[in-house]
Amino acid sequence: YQRYFFVTSDMLKSYFQTFGKVIEANIVYNHETMKSRGFGFVIFADEKTVQEVLKRYDDHYLFGKWIECKPALL
Repeated sequence: YQRYFFVTSDMLKSYFQTFGKVIEANIVYNHETMKSRGFGFVIFADEKTVQEVLKRYDDHYLFGKWIECKPALL
């Protein structure tokens, strides 16, 4: 038996607010099944916060699950 726990956009935002001001945080869902696609996006108020998050690449965990953080490429 495996128990699943889903991270919400609010949980994601709450975690990343510990590094600095978060403008928006969203989990990406499959529109047909409404299940998480396993990734999301966080928009920070300033570049300094982004760099701090990226500098601590190996340190990001939510509920025991590691979160890989990468900058979005426009």
